[in-house]
Amino acid sequence: MGALIKSLSLNSSFELFALSTAIIVIIFLMIIYIIAFVQGREVSFWPLRIGSRPKNNSKDKSLHCFPNVSESSDLNRGKSTQEGSLFEGLKVNLLSNSRLPQIPTPSTYNPVYPNESYRLRVQGDAHRDLDVRAFKRSLELLRNKENIIALDIGCGSGYVTKDRFDSFENFKKIFGIDNSHSAINEALKIKDERYTFAVIDIESPSFKDSIFKLKGAESGVDFIFSSFTLHHLSDPISILKTLKEILKPTGVLVIRSPDDGSKICYPDNDIMEKIIDVSSNAKGISDRFHGRKAYFQLKSSGFNYIDSLYSITDTVGRSSEERLKIFDESFSYRSDYVKRQLESGDESARENYNWLIDALKYLRKRFYSDDLMYYMEVQYVLIAQR
Repeated sequence: MGALIKSLSLNSSFELFALSTAIIVIIFLMIIYIIAFVQGREVSFWPLRIGSRPKNNSKDKSLHCFPNVSESSDLNRGKSTQEGSLFEGLKVNLLSNSRLPQIPTPSTYNPVYPNESYRLRVQGDAHRDLDVRAFKRSLELLRNKENIIALDIGCGSGYVTKDRFDSFENFKKIFGIDNSHSAINEALKIKDERYTFAVIDIESPSFKDSIFKLKGAESGVDFIFSSFTLHHLSDPISILKTLKEILKPTGVLVIRSPDDGSKICYPDNDIMEKIIDVSSNAKGISDRFHGRKAYFQLKSSGFNYIDSLYSITDTVGRSSEERLKIFDESFSYRSDYVKRQLESGDESARENYNWLIDALKYLRKRFYSDDLMYYMEVQYVLIAQR
């Protein structure tokens, strides 16, 4: 290096330093590139780039590699060529390690499941103020007209139906429908000429015709109330389009849907989130994150005007009994769908079920006895006008 520098006859110490530095850097880069090349990495001199080290055929299962054909007798079974075995291996791995898109199906919800009647009453009482606000806003959009014809979809036992509509004299006739015969039998115990209850399945192809056959609803209805129903359906947008056709011009629709993403607590937020995660992945569960989708679905269904209302439920300043009611409304049913899997003979759900039972007992105790615990959730109501 000294001979090279001397031959260049550099007079300036600065120039000498710069050239020496450049030569050192070049030599260093050449060494790095030689090492990378030996390791089998992809190298490029312009632009300067060294690729990553190729992955070896490790047997580490955590890497989720495709199965080695020569090591899997099950995949080779019945195949006469390596190519056929490799294809089978790829297919098996795709099915086992990839989460295939779920085909939408309606939930298997049953309103007469043990303790569900009590939970629905607690839920109805908890959301009364928000519903009343929504009804008042709807009447404003309807210009406070009288003799309103109303439809309550998913009315259940009629407890919430009568409580909400009895608060307003504007409604002349209220039709309550549900697909549960036992729930409607309970609702028929309500003796009030303003109310008519019928077993009608909202997802039936004859749904719209069934509504128009109701005496007093032949030309449609002015107001539709749907509380915690849409998240049970396989195709909410299709149903919303049908509801829009049932509404008279300027008619109003009010929907309320849950969204588990709005729930937070401390401490034990990780346990609460795991309870939600395990129960939300049970077979037959409803869409527990429907609240965030409702606006999009209403717009997609062609509704022109959409308004939203919100309310907060939390444990601040609540008594033990009040906190327990919050738990009962939002969590007490979480093991039901997993239990139904077990009852149908699906033993793969047993571990999740056992964990849920223990976790729910623990969380319930925290709600009841720990006044330092904080829990909060958001309720959503959307109001849409045709």
